Amino acid sequence: MAHPGLVVLALVVAVDAQSGRTDKDLRVVVRVVDAADEKILIRLEGQASDLPVTLIPVRDAAAPATATEQVAAATASALREKADAVVWFSYSHCPDNADSNVGAPTIHIHIHIAQLRTRSILTRVIGDPKCGSSPPAPASMETESASLEIVAIVVRNALVAIAEGGTIGVATPPSPSPPPEGARARLSTGWLMVLDGLVPQGYQGLVATVGVGGSRYGAELAVSATLPAVVTDDLTTVALSRTTIALGGVASTPLGATVVGSIALHAGAMLQNRTTTARSPDVVATPNSRHASVMGSAELRLAWSLKLLRGLAAVIGVAGDYVPAIPIIAYERGPDLLQPRRPWVVQPRVTVGFELRLR
Repeated sequence: MAHPGLVVLALVVAVDAQSGRTDKDLRVVVRVVDAADEKILIRLEGQASDLPVTLIPVRDAAAPATATEQVAAATASALREKADAVVWFSYSHCPDNADSNVGAPTIHIHIHIAQLRTRSILTRVIGDPKCGSSPPAPASMETESASLEIVAIVVRNALVAIAEGGTIGVATPPSPSPPPEGARARLSTGWLMVLDGLVPQGYQGLVATVGVGGSRYGAELAVSATLPAVVTDDLTTVALSRTTIALGGVASTPLGATVVGSIALHAGAMLQNRTTTARSPDVVATPNSRHASVMGSAELRLAWSLKLLRGLAAVIGVAGDYVPAIPIIAYERGPDLLQPRRPWVVQPRVTVGFELRLR
């Protein structure tokens, strides 16, 4: 007498043996658009039932119009499903008698199988391959059962070859890489603001950059000059301005269809102009002076392409200028310095402007 538990176990094992799939199975997308594709899918499922293959039907509302669009849509479906291959069908028809316009249209089934690993495509036609390419609505035509079975067998044989490590069809060449962009000149100008810890409202001025390079890397020369900024108290008024010149490199990368991000590193010199005016008779102002310092800077930029002119972009930049040798501002009484004010060694800078890439 059979034990009930053994019967249940045997049934479960039998079901798993017939319908279970493993991770090592070949994953195959089958694109289904209409009733004719559904009929082929049913026969293909029967033909592939004994193969280490997992069929993944992907149903779409309409088939792409051109062969290129069909390949692109099929490849996209396979990539989404992490499949090894993708199968789809198209149809054509022409009169039975090619020499006359009389005759019932005959369906011709075009089988397309793409193997992703090898970038190859196999195409087979069940019917006359010379038939015209104006497709009828396949769901409204009578397609012989034998033809559908032949289609399923053709697909099965191709899947067997792929599962065994073979290559099917004709390999498609990879898309050619675009030629590297040649060096182009770049011109940019904008408004800048710099904070140095002395002038509360910051320095305001103009910056201009001339550069040359490709889409990823380039070299540039930057020049800037600010308007006098005033630092005042009860004793003096000090007007400060700065002029810089720096040479450096820039690296860029696209962040979207119209946005490019860049990082620029510069090294150069800064000249600070200082004019002091006494506001008290007890104060003797020092003569006007200029003080020079080496400087370095690092800047992050975002550029948005504008449709007003080819190559024109709006640019915003955030930078830090390293200026180690700018003197302090203080009052001198004998050997003592009173109320010293020290500028920041690292001075934040913001730039807003436009850039034009010349052809």
